[in-house]
Amino acid sequence: MAYTPLRADAAPESIRDFVRLHVDMQLHDVHTMLRLPLTKEPGLEGGCNFASVSVLCAVLAGASTVFFRQNGPDGKRFTDLLVAHYPWDNQPRGGVEPSIATSAIYSRYRNPLVHALAVSTRKSGRGPARRIVVDTQEKPLGVIKQALTEEAIVALERPDGPAPNWLTPVVTSNSGGGVDLYPHSLYWGTRRTLESLFKDRELMQQTVQWFAPLAVGTLSPQGLEKDRSGQL
Repeated sequence: MAYTPLRADAAPESIRDFVRLHVDMQLHDVHTMLRLPLTKEPGLEGGCNFASVSVLCAVLAGASTVFFRQNGPDGKRFTDLLVAHYPWDNQPRGGVEPSIATSAIYSRYRNPLVHALAVSTRKSGRGPARRIVVDTQEKPLGVIKQALTEEAIVALERPDGPAPNWLTPVVTSNSGGGVDLYPHSLYWGTRRTLESLFKDRELMQQTVQWFAPLAVGTLSPQGLEKDRSGQL
């Protein structure tokens, strides 16, 4: 079975082309990571736990700018996107509250992965003496991942209908007082977040206008300022 492209048919053709060229290829990489580890294949014992989360957070961060909003602080765009479009109501019960999960995905996973090799940090001091130090108050965090079958990953990629009955909440509490994140659930939720954006006519109009200053063909064979019919 093969990777299932994002459903972007409600978006203008130029946006569909951009998604195909710039977004699907990143999610296809995660599709492959979710098959790992392949312990019986020499050299494929790595699980890509942090790598898969890092890619998914990067896709969400990019979508928060390209498809969602182009103003305000980066962190607020990221978290506002999750509040507005992540499928919280469709994921299984048993996870932390959406507000806690949203904060954890950004502040406790995305930022440490991007800025400090997955180490939680805080700022200490002021002015020239200000430093980044290890946050010794941070509770234990986990990334819980196991190899999935191709059939299971394809089930995560379905654009509508209920979530697979084996899906876990994206973020759950752990016994150490911290939280655990499940990459397969974040993959499912990231895809549905993007597909929700593509159905938002106002946001797609905004995206087309944002791309308009680019030269035709820069990011898409048809150009990004409008679709072939000139209509959204």
